Amino acid sequence: MDDLRHERDAPNQDDVVRGLIFIIFVLCIILLAMCCRSCFLVPHCCHRAEEPPRAMQPQTAAPAHLQPKKRVLTGYALWWFLGLFGAHHFYLGRVYHGVLVVCSLNCLGFGWLVDMLMLPIYVASFNRAHTATGAPSDRSLRKLFCHIPLALLTLVGVGIVVFLGTPSFLHLSGLVDIDRIAAQTSANPYESLGVFRNASFSEAKQAYRKESLRWHPDRNVNCDNCCGAECEHKMAEITRAFDLIKRRSLRSSLTLREWLRDLSMDWVPLIETFAQQVREQQPDGQPSEGGRRDAGGARTGDEL
Repeated sequence: MDDLRHERDAPNQDDVVRGLIFIIFVLCIILLAMCCRSCFLVPHCCHRAEEPPRAMQPQTAAPAHLQPKKRVLTGYALWWFLGLFGAHHFYLGRVYHGVLVVCSLNCLGFGWLVDMLMLPIYVASFNRAHTATGAPSDRSLRKLFCHIPLALLTLVGVGIVVFLGTPSFLHLSGLVDIDRIAAQTSANPYESLGVFRNASFSEAKQAYRKESLRWHPDRNVNCDNCCGAECEHKMAEITRAFDLIKRRSLRSSLTLREWLRDLSMDWVPLIETFAQQVREQQPDGQPSEGGRRDAGGARTGDEL
């Protein structure tokens, strides 16, 4: 009974984690509120330095040489696309506020809603402190709507290339044998058939026919010493090897959608192999069904 009472009174780990997250969230809100408050009460915060009266300063520079005024539309564009990372604050020179937003993801989205209401005030404060009366507005909005889509398209394109090209890069560099893992053979499929890795499909097909005649169980029914489980295992090995070589040779005739799907399927053996290694490294656990396979991923004779 005392043990049950002790377990019931002990703090739950999930409750402790939720409490820490709540405390961090409250601290971020307090810091954000203090930062916003200081921008209006402290004249030197966020570069809001006091200036002498504008009437005392003669106009000596052309309008094109003056500090351009920030635009509210540009601020809202940055707020909409990159508001969780404080891009609109960096645009307005609010560096400390932007760093706080980056560290807290804009207070987990709460500050993003606050900035929607405060952004015109932020822009007016910057223009009043850093720009002259006759200064023109900057042309960042046009550039922004040109650069952001290009940046997004570039990121998407790079992500697709990395996703589709990583297995091939690992295979060509020799770090991972994708063909062996995908075919689930103990050796490279070309080596299992006894041909070079740069052999053509016709050469691989001839080698497969030769090995099939050698190891097919129906052709070794009277050979008890050399057949049985060994013949079944070897036949399954060369069959898987030839199936993968055949699938690789058909890539040139696939449509773009089928080609992309075939390339993305190269991730499946990589993920399965990684998961199998993680399961095998567990100290207190029996090897899973996939762990009974040999190092090359090929099934043993008992499984066949």
